[in-house]
Amino acid sequence: MKWSKKGVVLIMAKQYTLLFSCTAAAIALLLIISPMLSSKATAVNLYEVRALPVEETVSCAGRVEATAAKTVTSEIPCVVGKVYVNEGQHVNKGDRLFSIDAEATRAVLVSIGQSDVVAAVTAGEYSSEITAPISGVISALDAEDGAVLDENHACVVITAGEGLQIKISIPETKLKSITMGQTASISGAAFAEECYAGVITKISATARQQYVGTTGETVVDAVITLLETDESLKPGLSAKAEIQISSPKDCVVVPYEYVMQDDTNREFVYVYRGGRAVKQIVETGKELSGGFEILTGLETGEMVITNPEDIPRENTRVTANPEQEGWSKR
Repeated sequence: MKWSKKGVVLIMAKQYTLLFSCTAAAIALLLIISPMLSSKATAVNLYEVRALPVEETVSCAGRVEATAAKTVTSEIPCVVGKVYVNEGQHVNKGDRLFSIDAEATRAVLVSIGQSDVVAAVTAGEYSSEITAPISGVISALDAEDGAVLDENHACVVITAGEGLQIKISIPETKLKSITMGQTASISGAAFAEECYAGVITKISATARQQYVGTTGETVVDAVITLLETDESLKPGLSAKAEIQISSPKDCVVVPYEYVMQDDTNREFVYVYRGGRAVKQIVETGKELSGGFEILTGLETGEMVITNPEDIPRENTRVTANPEQEGWSKR
């Protein structure tokens, strides 16, 4: 076959056009995928979602005290005359603890408008001396010569035995959940062990006002009998009681720090799926000791990313670290 010069030129032009088009397409594709190929995946640790046995608890503050202890209070506002005892001193039932300055007490009562009580003090209806109701050791003393005591002020605590218990104050908002016989876990900053077991053995029949600074709340006192003790538990030390108010049940729980909130106030977690960090909206329930109860949004077996603060945006490429300590065991 014989080609004309014009035909050869046309064929070559078509070939150059095709080559140029392919080259341009290759460059465009390279520009598109190059950032994707060069971007480094974010390293993440994972938390395997599981249904865990969870028990509902109520927290209450309290103090360690002797099982056989008696608190001496002032029935009326009064002024202390003279204190006869010291902390740590042994006293017998009936021994004088402190006297009341009747004249100074009358002046205090007049100043606060309790004229009816003034008459009773003048008539000798209130004792001029406070005595020990039981024999024992003065384990706490909050009275000094000339001090003005409020009504029902705990002036002296007398300890008569070596057994220990925890006296707690239950806020009225939590009272309906507390019953006799419930178990409790006791902890304290000064205790040798992380926690001690106890049982609620007494709930007061009356409520009282408790003040922290100028803020008051209604509380009911209760007693937790310790099932185990050691020398680190000393009368007067502060304690925290976690009272179990329900039997353990299986719940999906995610630690607090794994749950985020978006701009529309929706709670979410990042879930690891196919090498990507996928945003998963969740509905949380109760705040438990180990994290949020998850009501909806997660299924057991899913992998939640434990460092969501490192994820810049949804669908970020991530690399899982299956070697992290306990990554699928928690």
